[in-house]
Amino acid sequence: MSYASLLVHVQDTPSQPVFTDTAAALAARWMARVTGLHTHVPTYNSYIATGDYPVAPSPTMIAEDETAARDRDAEMARTFAKRVEARHVAEHDWCYRSADLAGLQTAELIANEARAHDLVVIGRPAPTTHDHTSADTPAIVAQASSRPVLVLPAHDTPFTELGRHIVLGWNASREAQRAISGALPLLQDAESVNLVVIDDSHALVSPHGEEPGADIALYLARHGVHVEVSRLESGGRSVADLLCSHITETGADTLCMGAYGHSRLREFILGGTTYEMLRRLPVPTLVGA
Repeated sequence: MSYASLLVHVQDTPSQPVFTDTAAALAARWMARVTGLHTHVPTYNSYIATGDYPVAPSPTMIAEDETAARDRDAEMARTFAKRVEARHVAEHDWCYRSADLAGLQTAELIANEARAHDLVVIGRPAPTTHDHTSADTPAIVAQASSRPVLVLPAHDTPFTELGRHIVLGWNASREAQRAISGALPLLQDAESVNLVVIDDSHALVSPHGEEPGADIALYLARHGVHVEVSRLESGGRSVADLLCSHITETGADTLCMGAYGHSRLREFILGGTTYEMLRRLPVPTLVGA
């Protein structure tokens, strides 16, 4: 099993060459087609959506903004093609999408394109003028598109060997199952897969059954994935803390987990594993929802 089509979100940031090279290396691994997606959200767009823009943008302002975006897009497309071809990826293309005056934001633009691909790659660079993503953008895309999203942290060199040693965060939820299904090509190629079950001693009912992790380990074995199960006690620590510590201790290079077992609003207000892991992003992380 492999991915046939990858979509990589391309931003005008210093970290983008590493993200593009990583996506190209993955495409070469599976002999997949890779599509670069550049999204443009005009600076006035969010103000229009909320009615806070003091004066409606003039046709001239709109035209100038779009012309500048198109010029930047053309240069980014040329750079993208050169980088993926340098990684021996023959099949590639480019897509430009603008929110215009529709009120759409970056996550929606990516999700609309993601539905026609097997895997979405999104980098998390340090914020810049042309970065319109946030920490939870990848999880929103996964939810809206029903596609797995691989999130890459800022790094000096491409993650060409990611997916060799994978930690799976398992909580018996629909979202975790979708993440595993979306990650199967990575899991089948991995040298080691460590499935982590975190038991909360204060929970009234455990979703994990008599032998936590055994059922999903059997499912993965039927797909040719050998899994080692680790059962961790929370001991009052957050799931995010435990996962980060476990990743460090095991030397994992990739995390796979479900996104938003609770509502996004609840996680934003009260804090939650998805938001915390995507904010910390200790290693490349594949999320499903």
